[in-house]
Amino acid sequence: MLPPVLVTPPAEQPLTLAEVKAHLRVDHDEEDALIGGLLDAAVSHLDGWRGILGRCLVTQTWRQDFAGWADLWLPFPDVQGATVTYRDGAGAAQTVDAGDVLVEPWGGRYGVRFVSGWGFPALLTGGAAPVSVTVTAGFGGAE
Repeated sequence: MLPPVLVTPPAEQPLTLAEVKAHLRVDHDEEDALIGGLLDAAVSHLDGWRGILGRCLVTQTWRQDFAGWADLWLPFPDVQGATVTYRDGAGAAQTVDAGDVLVEPWGGRYGVRFVSGWGFPALLTGGAAPVSVTVTAGFGGAE
């Protein structure tokens, strides 16, 4: 499996600087740059595909490419939606109808399954991975 690609990063952090400062009981602005940097480092350590949690803290969009139709495992749990695209045998970009795509948990992971009766079209051979799944994952914005 190829590494996933971040398409749309989170619009905001899971916590605001004001929330972090309140938790730390800091009531001045002299440490804002330091606290903001520490917040960024903590989120980077936890969030996304490279984060140790293995999930998205705040809603973001990722693309996972595949060599074919088999084993379309998704890089994250908590998937809000998925779009499947592929390059047909002639190399034209195609999108699978949303009604034919199911995102389901499989043994602790999430994967894409297609409705019964959906046919698997021939794929472009050679070159880039012909099947891509774009997912929106995460828990919404900071509140």
